[in-house]
Amino acid sequence: MLASAITSRPGASAIFAGGVVAYSNLLKNRMLNVKIEVLSEEQGGPGEVSEACAIAMARGVLQNSGILDIDAVPKEVKVGMIGGNRHGLALSTTGFLQGGPEGRDGEVWVGCCWVFQGKEGSRARKMDMKAREIAILHEGKEDEAARHTLKEVVAQEALRIAVEVANELEAETRES
Repeated sequence: MLASAITSRPGASAIFAGGVVAYSNLLKNRMLNVKIEVLSEEQGGPGEVSEACAIAMARGVLQNSGILDIDAVPKEVKVGMIGGNRHGLALSTTGFLQGGPEGRDGEVWVGCCWVFQGKEGSRARKMDMKAREIAILHEGKEDEAARHTLKEVVAQEALRIAVEVANELEAETRES
């Protein structure tokens, strides 16, 4: 849903390289390099729905895209990268929509990592979707429609974070 929101505008290929849907912990670990120690609450980690996991997922996208090690990427591949630069921003979402462990139903995290002009940064934001779900269901929407609406809200928040970060980086650039 997040990738669809970004690519729905003409010219999106100038700013969007792609996306990964890693729903299972296996894919979060294998494709996004999220450590088992982060994913597993049984091993004392924060779990797959946490600030640490959201940031690790976004960072994994940057790592596996080659942006963090742009010099190691073959020049033939750099042609397909956005400007062939060591600049990038990655977003992630992880959460429990319409379910989850007691006390965590509706907990969602949005993660963001970026690299810009040699600086790296990250942030995450927690969302409580339970109250929104109750309001949406109260409007008479069926569970499937409610879930779709909740996912749209999460995608919008992720985009809002990306815009915040982009504006902050632009302001820092102007001040330098």
